[in-house]
Amino acid sequence: MKNSIGVLLGGALVAVCASGASAQVLTMAPEASVRVINHYTSAVQVFVFDHEDRRFPLGTVEAGDYQQMVISPEMVEAGVVQVKVYPKGGPRGLAGSGAEDGVKSTKLTLSPGDVIDFWIEPNLVESMVRLTRS
Repeated sequence: MKNSIGVLLGGALVAVCASGASAQVLTMAPEASVRVINHYTSAVQVFVFDHEDRRFPLGTVEAGDYQQMVISPEMVEAGVVQVKVYPKGGPRGLAGSGAEDGVKSTKLTLSPGDVIDFWIEPNLVESMVRLTRS
């Protein structure tokens, strides 16, 4: 019975492929993004700051997790941005903890497809940031 079903499905696939149906190829402009690997002891929050230094949340990455977030095309087109990662709770409430500055990129002019990688370490000062241009 299983073999008959496999032959039937295989035949249907061949029939669809042989029917001459054309596939559409969708091309999408790549978006600038941020990837965070969080080895810190708690969740971290990711923010992007625009050219006027206004803060916009991108997301939260739990301890021991990885996440990729998109920077809006409008923000990329508007000019210089900076990405900052803070232990959950943000910059407020961290005074004296050594984490009040978080981990941040330099101020960047991004293009579609650029990727900013953050490796957040248990000791925040050992964290790394890398920019990969498209």
